[in-house]
Amino acid sequence: MIQSINIERLRGIREGELNLTPLTILVGSNGSGKSTVLEALYIGAHKNPALAVGEVVTRRKDFPESHKWLLWKEGRDGKAEVTLTAKMGKAVCELTIFNPSSLAVNVRHPKQNSRSTKPAYYTAFQRSAHGVLETDILDAENQRFAKDSVPLFNTVVSGVTLVEPSTPSHYALLKYNENAVNSGVMETTIELLKEVIPTMTRLQLSTHNLMPVLHISYPDRSVPVLLAGDGIAALVHTALQINAQEGGVALIEEPEVHQHYRTMSLTARVIWAAIRRGIQIILTTHSLEFIDTILQEKPEDISEETLTLVRTSLIKGKLLTVSYSGDDVEFARESFGEELR
Repeated sequence: MIQSINIERLRGIREGELNLTPLTILVGSNGSGKSTVLEALYIGAHKNPALAVGEVVTRRKDFPESHKWLLWKEGRDGKAEVTLTAKMGKAVCELTIFNPSSLAVNVRHPKQNSRSTKPAYYTAFQRSAHGVLETDILDAENQRFAKDSVPLFNTVVSGVTLVEPSTPSHYALLKYNENAVNSGVMETTIELLKEVIPTMTRLQLSTHNLMPVLHISYPDRSVPVLLAGDGIAALVHTALQINAQEGGVALIEEPEVHQHYRTMSLTARVIWAAIRRGIQIILTTHSLEFIDTILQEKPEDISEETLTLVRTSLIKGKLLTVSYSGDDVEFARESFGEELR
């Protein structure tokens, strides 16, 4: 489990530190650093941080040299640094602008005596013929890697995944469906989904023009998941991705997006089930109703200290946080009420 994160010069955060628990919920106004905290955790905990950097840059709105904006003041004040502290130790990920089209990525463990002066990898960004921002991973000798063959770093957690319910994709659904099948959690996932979609029988792969498509099956028909409604697609995406994960950390950006209150309750149950399996969850939300469902669905045998609500704000680039746990959570929920409504 990640116990704390320290961030320096990443996006809009000049400096900041945050302590984490098995379930940490980040609450704050737009532009208060919540998404940047998730991105910092994703880069710092990823076994391929150069790949994570590419994903983080391309997930934001596309504009020229967008990778430079991953660093505070476009890197003019120095490198970005993410430090994670966990039970397994401490790790530091450093990012610098190597040239106009590349970011240099280096990972070190403070207890190691030696440290290379050269960055381990570079994440290079370029435009395709269709104007799409694409990435390449290069090593210190300028050797290009296929994205599935980049050597792995030792990290302080067993794995990390970034869940974005608002943007489920065809290929992501196929990937997480396969993972759920291979992990043996598909039946559990379907039973949870049936509480919101009682007439469904299963999730199945069908072929359209030689392309596999994930469907929700009913007794008399089947419907592609992505055409079953935004809320259902977001729920299936979230449930498959989290249920198929084995340990590590899941980072969730606004899990309440597109969801009815009843669907939020099921998402909350998926989250608590993941925590029971040893997965750490850090999420952002703008929804008081979602916080309520998390509190209502908490199993009685899970400690009150498992959950922390964190209010975030940014003042001149300094990340300020106020954390509430245990008996203070109910008080925090009331204080958040006016801010989130």
